[in-house]
Amino acid sequence: PGIGRRTIFWRRPTGAALTPGEIDFDRLRSAGALLTDGLFAEASLAAAREAKRAGVPVVVDAGSLRDGMLELAALSDFFIASESFARALIEEENPRKACRRIAELGPSLAGVTLGERGYVARNGNTWIERPAHPAAAVDTTGCGDIFHAGFVHGLLAGWTTERSLDFGAWAASRVSLELGGRAGIPDLKDYPGHDAGQREILPG
Repeated sequence: PGIGRRTIFWRRPTGAALTPGEIDFDRLRSAGALLTDGLFAEASLAAAREAKRAGVPVVVDAGSLRDGMLELAALSDFFIASESFARALIEEENPRKACRRIAELGPSLAGVTLGERGYVARNGNTWIERPAHPAAAVDTTGCGDIFHAGFVHGLLAGWTTERSLDFGAWAASRVSLELGGRAGIPDLKDYPGHDAGQREILPG
């Protein structure tokens, strides 16, 4: 307990990739937000373009740097990347530099999650940096997914960007307390919603 390590075995699906023709664009145009990880690049880009035309906010969960991700960043409103994505993008360990590079592509929010070190984000001209919520992690499976889900929840609820990020980070910390990616998903009522420790700093 407390080491927070994980081992995942997986394989790619044998079926054909999702195509733009399989997307329900009517439902997309009436959605509160589009969340995509860009795994199926052609379909993800088609969905993002249509969401943009319809005024639907586009949120990207950038786990790894693959084909189409930078084009997707240009279509997004909120682009939150993993530490490994940021490293691959700028070829060095510098989350702030990665946020700047992402922001240059167009999203109003460019963020990088840093696991137990929290996250850093550039929201317009404001920097937000926060340490992770304390957690004796036993399994980090699903933490990135729930971080993005929590952020989107806040977006749909009309919360500030700062509170939405904090909620995502808090939810991710709760998931890490249980084995598997689902058992630790918390109830909304348990979110303390405090602002202790948050720092907003000007670009430097």
